[in-house]
Amino acid sequence: MKILVIKPDGIGDLILLVPVLVALKQQNASCSITVVVSSFSKGWLETVACVDRVLVFDRPDRKLTGLEKVSASVRTIKWILLNNLIFYDRVYLPRRKGTLGDKLLCLLSLTKHRISWNDSGWNWMYALQKPVESGVHEVLQMMNLFEVAEPSEYEYSVEINEDNAGKPKEIMGLEGEVYIIVGCNAARIGRRSWPVDYYANVVRQLKARSPDLKFVIVGAGDDVAVAEALIKLTGSYVTSAAGKFSLLETAALMKDAILFIGNDSGPMHMAAAVGVPVVEISCHVQGGDPNHANAPERFGPYGVPHRICRPEKAMAPCIDCCMMEHAHCITAVTPGQVYQAAVELLSSCSAEE
Repeated sequence: MKILVIKPDGIGDLILLVPVLVALKQQNASCSITVVVSSFSKGWLETVACVDRVLVFDRPDRKLTGLEKVSASVRTIKWILLNNLIFYDRVYLPRRKGTLGDKLLCLLSLTKHRISWNDSGWNWMYALQKPVESGVHEVLQMMNLFEVAEPSEYEYSVEINEDNAGKPKEIMGLEGEVYIIVGCNAARIGRRSWPVDYYANVVRQLKARSPDLKFVIVGAGDDVAVAEALIKLTGSYVTSAAGKFSLLETAALMKDAILFIGNDSGPMHMAAAVGVPVVEISCHVQGGDPNHANAPERFGPYGVPHRICRPEKAMAPCIDCCMMEHAHCITAVTPGQVYQAAVELLSSCSAEE
């Protein structure tokens, strides 16, 4: 059986797909899986043994005009033909309200069994559409879409080793150190970014509690300024890996950490994927819509011990979810709450060892 999965999304969304692909391969050992991803996420999926072929497709801009859409569609058709993405047994589009490029890839595969959710748009082109279940995590939603059972042992199956990720701990001078990963990176959507001075408060409290602790900031090149700001507010016990490493190198640095504290963003899911306990700081208010794109019920850390720190209620003018483009409702989460969550999670994980 030939299976095509269309998922040219961010790294966080792609990471949540991996356990689904693992379960799919376990239940259909002879199937061949091709996954279409974004260029940024390609390296991560290439380490997953159950995936047979990884192709890069960067989506056209959502703001294209009429003629630009036609041109983008022609380029998409050429790309499909060039990569022979036709006549699969099944094509999955595990994305709500997929973009024009996603839908063209799905439609022009010339595959009869095209499968997505029932709120994806272009409903006429799917052979099967699954209902979206309220308050169910995205991993379980996708397992339902792919009709696979959740494995008894949760598995991300990303292979991180010196061959593909080098020795980032050695480069950062962290050999033999006990450290916490700080994900204060600027989230893709501003409302998800907790203020850097709040992070500094938490780091100082944790350092006072455990003087031997180190803290490592992760992120992309765009996060260097935020990392520098945090270091200025704390001290030499905080170091920055922002912009210094690839995805896999960053994951290798993360996997030996005792905890991740950070925003709802790609690094949070990377930490979970390599088995690190997570304290997520969410902008989504308690009792808010569990199907919202910011909801931890839907997109929270999966498969690892975790705590969610979130506002008790929305701040005006928001009602049941944060609507601002900047940090707003998330500022109602106090450093004291995050510190307490971190201490509780560290204690809980230590007790289980």
